[in-house]
Amino acid sequence: MWAMGDAMIRIDFALFCAAIALTGCITSSEPQVDAQSGLRATGNETSVVIESTEDTAKAFPLAERHCANFGRYAHFSREEGSRQIFDCEKRATQ
Repeated sequence: MWAMGDAMIRIDFALFCAAIALTGCITSSEPQVDAQSGLRATGNETSVVIESTEDTAKAFPLAERHCANFGRYAHFSREEGSRQIFDCEKRATQ
């Protein structure tokens, strides 16, 4: 009986550890709001969405700052209504 209980504890512990490890894979950030423009940026190290503008030129500086937090640069991907979507590209290594 104890052997079965020990096995169940090990399985529960393994599942718990797996769940904790997977939470590290979820990489999203709280929205950043630019004080000057009022634009909102939401994203992670691979992409960022700038909301509330149809002007890519206004969105780019905020996207560039967001991507720079991860050592990357912003590259315009597409526009969806009033949302500008940028990819955060890795910088070339010399």
